Amino acid sequence: MGRPSKYSEKLSNEILGQLAEGKSLRKICSQKEMPNISTVLKWRNEDEEFSKQYTHARELQAFGILDELLDIADDGKDDLIHTENGTKPNSEVLQRSKLRIDTRKWFLSKMLPKVCGDKLDLDVKGNMQIEQVTRKIID
Repeated sequence: MGRPSKYSEKLSNEILGQLAEGKSLRKICSQKEMPNISTVLKWRNEDEEFSKQYTHARELQAFGILDELLDIADDGKDDLIHTENGTKPNSEVLQRSKLRIDTRKWFLSKMLPKVCGDKLDLDVKGNMQIEQVTRKIID
């Protein structure tokens, strides 16, 4: 039996639930019991209700990533290496944490541009300035 291609509410809920929990669509669709990515994207383009639910699941995923940013930034357990010559920074762990944070920040700037994106500001003379936008997310 091949991968499912027919839309069902049960399959839709499973896909959208995993997406909202933070899994990538590629990872979800790589599971044997899931449809191909192209099938899911076809559903999104052809089914207005699924498209709304998909957008909502992506928003939930993005807000979960905001929480991950704090977790990564606050996790310092392997930041230092203790050697017989003393304590020194663990460059590999620090660089990996920076990469994880930067990747998530980039992703969020695309998923939630009004909340996490760059603001392009043109003055009357046509000079361009880019500034990082930080907005209050939760009242």
